[in-house]
Amino acid sequence: MNILIVEDDLLQQTGIRRLLQAHYPGFCIHTAASYEEAVTLLTQREFRIFLLDIDLNEGSERNGIALAKYIRTLPDYSITPILFLTSYADKATVALNQTHCYSYLLKPYSESELTDAFSSLMMTPLVTQHYLDIRDTHGIYYRLRACDIVYAEVMGHVLSIFTLDNRFETKDYTIQSFCDMLPEYLIRCHKSYAVNPQKIQGFKPHDNLISLGPNFPELPVGRRYLRELKERVFI
Repeated sequence: MNILIVEDDLLQQTGIRRLLQAHYPGFCIHTAASYEEAVTLLTQREFRIFLLDIDLNEGSERNGIALAKYIRTLPDYSITPILFLTSYADKATVALNQTHCYSYLLKPYSESELTDAFSSLMMTPLVTQHYLDIRDTHGIYYRLRACDIVYAEVMGHVLSIFTLDNRFETKDYTIQSFCDMLPEYLIRCHKSYAVNPQKIQGFKPHDNLISLGPNFPELPVGRRYLRELKERVFI
């Protein structure tokens, strides 16, 4: 899960990053010290939670509120959780009203206050249930829940995504780029396949085949992917 901290006080930024890394070692914590840096990062990765300093670039129009308003204009982030950080309660009230954000913390805050606020964001439906908009080969968009994906298969330039009930075909992703978008849900098992570890029902070590149950084919496991698969699944 990618988290973005936007804070121009480098001591504060470092402290928040270290604290979150200590409590959530599996998360990818990214940082930016300006509006411009944050906008650049938004073009490179998908983020699930934002922590924004309202007083970013104090005195500039490109502050934390302006950044939150920009984030809300992006279709993927219309309801993504945002936690504001500020020294002024009146600014926080304005920010919440203008940007439909979730909450705020007043500086200085304690370690427990920050972790409690972050834990609350973690429980929001958009975080707990990752949704993905897929454009199929006919140009039609579908919204999928990542947890419903069973496996993905690539043939030529077409990526097929198999859920519990449906199959979707798209040319917008390679199998690796698709896995990179959903590292919590998908893992490569072969050059042509990726699988949701939570959907694996068995493994045949002599044949290097994954079983996904009676409604799905067995998937081959390539040698280069076997070790990571065993570490994550077959413990």
